[in-house]
Amino acid sequence: MLDFTGQAIIVTCAAGNLGAAIAGTLGRLGASLALADVREEPLKQAAAHIGGDLLIIAGADVRTKDGAARIVQECRARYGKVDGLANTVGTFKTTNVVDGAAEDWSFLMDLNALSALRLSEAVLPGMIAQGYGRIVHVAAGAGAKSFGGASFYAASKAAVMRIAEAIAEENKANGVNANCIMPGTIDTPQNRASCLTRISPPGFNRHRSRRWWRSCFRAKPAWSQAPHCQSQANNRHHQFDLVGPECCGALHVGETKTRNRLPGGRRC
Repeated sequence: MLDFTGQAIIVTCAAGNLGAAIAGTLGRLGASLALADVREEPLKQAAAHIGGDLLIIAGADVRTKDGAARIVQECRARYGKVDGLANTVGTFKTTNVVDGAAEDWSFLMDLNALSALRLSEAVLPGMIAQGYGRIVHVAAGAGAKSFGGASFYAASKAAVMRIAEAIAEENKANGVNANCIMPGTIDTPQNRASCLTRISPPGFNRHRSRRWWRSCFRAKPAWSQAPHCQSQANNRHHQFDLVGPECCGALHVGETKTRNRLPGGRRC
């Protein structure tokens, strides 16, 4: 059983489905939590459900250096340190290469990749100084292999993966590990709604798409389903099936093992 007693961990986008699930698991395992989200009221609601030793940090824009630094400073002021970062900030938007606008590229790169860079930049000095730290960024399966309509999104998630790899390599001797979890489709109310209304790509059977989504959602608990999840660790990897608990595991361990697999066990 993992034990995070005495560890101070930042969870970003903590009012979101994934962030709240991760924060709840960490809280039950004894962590002292700094919950950050740009949305104040949803963050307070999420915190009320989580309970325990909590610090609420609302309104910080993690795409900016100052916003990320504020989160780290408030966590250190409350707990005296930052032991871990679970970064779930991110968004999805479909764009094709021909019609995609520069604004779409900037939007996805800033929210998905620049936020990961800014948060890493903010937590690393303190972690290096104390000789211990765990960083987990949530990327996406599309970062390893894109699909039609996801060129900009996939590029932004691939950037998150490369950031985590570089941090891991640069800090081998500093006691700091960086991991990147790559979930597939996560079962959330928003995804359930969109899977029944989205426009399927050319050549894809929409009714088959619906059946596949529904079968995925039946397979795991509602908040954690991911058809294919991997983690990118220091030098080794491990396949993750449940995003919430495994994110906590990645925060806890020194190295993890991973194999890249697609739904059905097929190798990437």
